[in-house]
Amino acid sequence: MYTKELFHSWVPKVLQKIFLFVLAIPLLVGSSIYTANMGDMYSGLGTYAETLTFANYSSTIGMMVGLGVILKIKPRFKSKNIIVFAFISLGLLTLAIGSTQRIDIIVVCSVIMGFIKVFGMIELVVPIMFIVSPKGDRGEFYVVFYPLILGASQLVGFLTANLAYNLNWNAVYLMSAIILFGCALLCIALMHNKWTAKRMPIKGLDWFSIVSFTAACLLLNYILVFAKQQGWFYASMNLRLALAAFIICAALFIYRQRTAAIPFFSLAIFTKRRVLTAIVLFSLMGMFTATSSLQSALTSILQYDARTNATINLAMIPGIILGGFICAMWFKREGSTRSLLFIAFSCFLLNTICLYFLISPVVDIRYFILPTFAKGLGMALVYISGGFYFASSLKPTELMGAYPVVIGIRSFIGTAFFSAVFSWGLYQFQSDSMMELANGMDTMDAWVQARGGGMQLYASVRTQSTLIAVKELFGYTALAGILVLVYILLHPFHHLHRRQLIIRRKRLKGESIDGLRAESFDGKDITATAASVST
Repeated sequence: MYTKELFHSWVPKVLQKIFLFVLAIPLLVGSSIYTANMGDMYSGLGTYAETLTFANYSSTIGMMVGLGVILKIKPRFKSKNIIVFAFISLGLLTLAIGSTQRIDIIVVCSVIMGFIKVFGMIELVVPIMFIVSPKGDRGEFYVVFYPLILGASQLVGFLTANLAYNLNWNAVYLMSAIILFGCALLCIALMHNKWTAKRMPIKGLDWFSIVSFTAACLLLNYILVFAKQQGWFYASMNLRLALAAFIICAALFIYRQRTAAIPFFSLAIFTKRRVLTAIVLFSLMGMFTATSSLQSALTSILQYDARTNATINLAMIPGIILGGFICAMWFKREGSTRSLLFIAFSCFLLNTICLYFLISPVVDIRYFILPTFAKGLGMALVYISGGFYFASSLKPTELMGAYPVVIGIRSFIGTAFFSAVFSWGLYQFQSDSMMELANGMDTMDAWVQARGGGMQLYASVRTQSTLIAVKELFGYTALAGILVLVYILLHPFHHLHRRQLIIRRKRLKGESIDGLRAESFDGKDITATAASVST
């Protein structure tokens, strides 16, 4: 017997909708590494920050692999079994991360957690989609879904930072495991065990593609994260070997996709202009989100702890909510995609410019509210408008094949690449600034000796050089942001039909346009349904 409902018939409809959101949020915002308390974690483990960053991105890689195989595995199992298994497995893996001292175990658990999360998410998100938008309108769904997830992520970061501050970082994982096990018990009690779709055997898994794709992503992760720690390519044989192995794995994967009867995902989607444009936009967004590393360098000089930084990030939530309202009104009025993206990256530019002028050894925490608010607004607008623009040109089956790459660009490659660039720039500019500042100083000077001697002078010079380096990088990022805005203004987001060209020409000449009808290419033509996202 088949049924589309997930819960028993005796569960009220209103409670079913509430339970769906209650169960989905821990899956969507839960993580193997909580960045808000990452400092406490790597200090407690006695390791480098790069190792935990590597584990954090590894979770995204696991999600990418899971999205590539979910349509082949999901029909074999009942929805209840998938959701319960996901919660229990994630709870056990969370306990493993919170109790181990070995980095390799944390990385492996992170990859597996990302892979399993996808299966639980798809079972819960698809029903939520039809609750939010019964007609299957993507725009109507995105303006609710993305602000909810982005805002909840900032709130979870604040809560985990406070929990780690008051107890320790291990308590965060213990609490997360308790919540996941509680969700599993809720599913066991309230969900039926019927089939929600026709049972189908597992088939079509291309293990060569899965292994080569996973290996290539992990190698790229290692290169981008450990570049500074390993001394870049000219000083590290490990990086050079990883780069060679990455090229080989990537080439083997691409060759396999071109020759396989059932590819892991079709490379033909990258011939679509909207897909390529979305990849570029999400990559550019990574440049602005990667400035968090620069802001962390500034707040470390200001001696802000993890809890204070998480409190600052709460200012993103009003911006995220405002972004959802703006997109809702924009889609309702069939506004221009170009204008929405221009506003989004203007917010990122405002964030960068504000932080540029805030560089100082002493900054009041209130001055971070406006740039953080602008960053949250920009993120919401890019997530919603960029995702809508990208998805509108693909069929549901093509979407599932394109999601691994887009999520990888948005949440992993874009941010990791620009973080590596900023890390290199911060090191170079800091060294140059220290040399320039040290040229006119003498540690034997009586004024220096009276104030602590050479070590105290070194600390002051190091602080000033870091501030100069951070300010220079924010300045270059602001200049790059202006170029991004120019790109958005000039890029042809939609096809220009001859009729539009004629109408514009007549308007410039002051001639009548009676009988001609301007067609919109930013509203109805890009409105698509998602009636079969999961199949």
